[in-house]
Order: sequence, then structure tokens, then C-alpha cells
Amino acid sequence: WMQPVGMVNFSGLNVQMPFLKSALGQFGIKGDFVKRKEYKSAMETFTEDQMTPAAEENMRSLIGDLYNQVIETVAHERGRSVDEIQKIIDKGIYMDEESIEVGLVDKLGYGDQVIDEMKERITGDRKSEDLKFLMLPKYAVIAKAEKKASQPPITEKKSKVALINVFGAVVPGESQASFQAAPLGMGGDMAGAATISSAIYDAADDKEVEALIIRVSSPGGSPVASETIRRAILKAKEEGKKVIVSMSDVAASGGYWLAADADHIICLPATITGSIGTVGGKYDLSEMWTKLGVNWDGFKIGKNSSIWSFNQGFTESEKERMIAMMDDIYVKFTDIVSKGRGLTPEQVEEIARGRAWTGKQALEIGLVDELGGLEETYQATAKILGKPDKEALEITVLPKPKTPLEQIMELLNQQAMAGAYGVKIMEAVETTVGPVNVELDRLQSPQNYMVYEPISIQ
Repeated sequence: WMQPVGMVNFSGLNVQMPFLKSALGQFGIKGDFVKRKEYKSAMETFTEDQMTPAAEENMRSLIGDLYNQVIETVAHERGRSVDEIQKIIDKGIYMDEESIEVGLVDKLGYGDQVIDEMKERITGDRKSEDLKFLMLPKYAVIAKAEKKASQPPITEKKSKVALINVFGAVVPGESQASFQAAPLGMGGDMAGAATISSAIYDAADDKEVEALIIRVSSPGGSPVASETIRRAILKAKEEGKKVIVSMSDVAASGGYWLAADADHIICLPATITGSIGTVGGKYDLSEMWTKLGVNWDGFKIGKNSSIWSFNQGFTESEKERMIAMMDDIYVKFTDIVSKGRGLTPEQVEEIARGRAWTGKQALEIGLVDELGGLEETYQATAKILGKPDKEALEITVLPKPKTPLEQIMELLNQQAMAGAYGVKIMEAVETTVGPVNVELDRLQSPQNYMVYEPISIQ
């Protein structure tokens, strides 16, 4: 159904990427990065003025596969051929009547008419007051309870399975939720290796836990942190636990590194995964300082002690060490994938080189074992453990999720650590915007402000 005067925007996929090399160059800033290998394009937005041939090849492959998944799915669900759907996409935008004509929509009608028809189909009376409408989460809870009540009781003991989430960039230290301050200005959740590996070790030590599900949604991050998590997974396997990785929207670079040794890997057809490669470097601000008339003076002890200084590019010997580090990480990464996935080094090199794949492509080249989401992961885990289905599993989330109160306290603690700097921010904002607007905004968006007044949580 669609409301009259509505429209369907079904116009294909359009990819556009910004390239800042020339723009940054106007300010005297340039990127100095080393990558392994040609498809590892993460920093090219800062170092190039357009896509490199390898990056374009990879992007065309990714987007092309996602496009095919879209048209194949729509063709199947709407009972049309792929060729028909492609022609429909080429037109792009469809008004209400046009949407009916091409089969993208079945009927035009308003929300109240939908409800009336649902009442009639279910009760036979369009004006019935007996029908109860529920929001989906509540409906799911009730449906699950009813399903459980209708099933015969399970006589055998359920298999305990630990579900451990790896959400966000993989970093050393503790995990951080997205409302907390992120290092180097990066947004989103931080998957802390200390937090995650500790949870995996706890599950490995628990004699009742038979399997671990590692749920990954990560673009990668620190190879050291990824290796810390991978080691914990190996330890769990040594303790006799089965380890199943379930990939969500993305499990690339370090997100794939930590997953490679799992007993079974499952991802969605559109999951972005692989990107077996590495990139590292820094920005050279020397020309910017010259433009600004800023002169840096000092001295150094150690031939390569300025390797991480933004005030200059890499010297020849410093670049040599960067290249050696990138080569070493790349060799270790490909070796991990080779051993974990049972592939020859030559096979891994062919699919590595920093190239990203969709989940559908990853299945074809051996990076994953099965396509599916969390539901299929539960079923696969049950099968691996010799159980009839997921109902025979007892899922335990580790580490134990924080309560809302604990999350609030953690947020306030993070804010309080900002010290006097936060007070000055508040003073500046109040002077500029006005106390009334600030207080209103503080009520609406408390996470944007540093909090110092004594707070009572009731």
C-alpha cells in the first residue's frame, strides 16, 4: 500500500566520494601514508584527487554486487524478471499511479483505510473495536511467549552459549559506548580489546559454556587490539569451546583479523568484509606552518625520533621503518587468514591486497562459511552442538550489559573528567547564546554538556 500523492524513489545506486588532496594542499597539509596493498584505499580521500584504478575497481565490484542483490531480491518478491526491474530502475522515480502500473505498489490508500481493511480481514467487521494494535517490539515479546507456551517442554538441559559483541572500531583498552569521548575525534562505539578478550576468557573458563558467538560490526582498527581478541578466541578453542562468528553490516580489516580463526563464520549477503591489508602514516604540516609564519625550533636524539611528528614528512630512514612495519603486519595478517581459513598463501594473496568484498562474494572466495543473520547463527550453533534447533540454546550476553543507571553514571563520570575546560566551555556558551537557550538545550541534549553540579539520580 502507498498513500495517494506518494512516490517511490527506486533509482539505483550512486556513489560519490570526496578527495581532499588539493584542498588540503592549499593549507600546506599533505598526507604521508604507506599501504598494503593497492586496494587499501582508506586514506586516499586525503592523498588523492580522484579514485585510483584499484580503488575504483574495488568500489565498482562492491556496488555492482549490492546492486545485483537489490534487483534480484525485488524481482523475486514482486514476481518480475530481473530485466524488468532494471528497466524500472532506469526510470527512477514513480508517482502513485505509475507505481501501481509497474508493480512496485499493490494499492493506493490512506493509513485509516489500511486499518479498516485489517479489521475486516481479521474480524469481518471494518468498525470492530476488538482488534488490538501493538508496536512491533511488544508484539515480538508476546509472540515469543505464546510460541514457547505452545511447544512441548524441553526435557534435556539447554546448551549454554556466550554472545559477545564486537561493535565499533577495534582499539586497545576498554570498550566505550558511542555517547562517550572517542580517541582522535573518531565517532561511534569503540570495541576495546581488554573488555572483549576478558569476556571471551571468562566464557572459556566457564565449564557450562559450550560455544561462543562473536557478533562483529567493525570496520577494523588497531592490529594489536585485533590480535589480542584473536588470541582469546584461540584460547577458548583450546578449552574445547566452539567459536562461531556472526558478521553484521561490516567486519573488515581488523574486524576480519579477529574472526579468521573461528570454527564457523556467518555473514549477510551485503556485509562488507575482508579488506585484508593495512595502511599507516601521518600528515605533514610543514608547509602549513610556513604559510602561517610559524617556525618550530628544537632538537632530537635518535635518528628516527621525529617519525611521528606532524611538523615534517618522513625522512628516508623513517619511511623505511614505516614500510617495514606495514609489510610485517600484512604478512602476519595474510598468514592468519591462510591458517584460519585453510587456504594456501597464494589463494589468500589473490583475495587480500586490501580488497573489500560483499558477504555474497566472501562466501564464493572462502572468507566465510554461510550466509545469514543472527537467527541463522543461532541455528548453525545449535547444529554444531548437535542440538535440534536454537530453542535448545541458552544465550548469555557477555560482558553483562550495563543497566540504564550504570550507563548514566558512566556518562557523568566521563564528563566530569573534562575538568575546568568544561567550565570554560559552559561560560563561553552561556555568554554567547544566553542562559535560557543553553538550559533548554541542556535538557534536550545533556550529552553535549559538561556536568559539575551535584546530581541526585532518583
